[in-house]
Amino acid sequence: MSTGARYWNSLRLWHTVLALGGIGVTGFLTYEKFTAGTGLVCGPGGGCSVVLSSPYASVGPLPLTVFGLGLYGSVLVLALWSPNRLPWAGVGLWVLANLGAGFSGYLMSLLAFEIRAFCPYCLASAMLLATLWLTQLITQKECRSPRGLILGFTVISLVALGALGLHEVQKNAPPPVPADYGIRSQ
Repeated sequence: MSTGARYWNSLRLWHTVLALGGIGVTGFLTYEKFTAGTGLVCGPGGGCSVVLSSPYASVGPLPLTVFGLGLYGSVLVLALWSPNRLPWAGVGLWVLANLGAGFSGYLMSLLAFEIRAFCPYCLASAMLLATLWLTQLITQKECRSPRGLILGFTVISLVALGALGLHEVQKNAPPPVPADYGIRSQ
């Protein structure tokens, strides 16, 4: 096996591990949100329940964790494809890394300044996305090119603008009506 092939295989393995970690974290949070479960172990203060029940935890009927699950699932699919079979996989991972890192930055600022609660699962997801972003920036020369940097800056800027708009809509929305998500308590 050539050095280039070993490099791509180890990079694909790293992206796969990051994606599976993110799927685990967001999958668990999604389950907790839909079932209003009590399986969250958050440490002192129980910040996870506060975060998941905040008005910022959903967009309409869908919890944000569902979007995170979709993002990590997309990263997994792109990581598993060989760059030879899917030449734009690296660019796709760069776009997803920018989307995820940008939106996670927004969510972490919400946790710190608006919700004022600590959720270790949310922090773990943000760290996984930051690691994916740094991995892409360091290992992919097309991400460091002027075109790649402009693309990354554009994606993060659009995410920031969209997040601010979402924040304003959520802030001015009437309080949410509790939903059972089709699950009836007994």
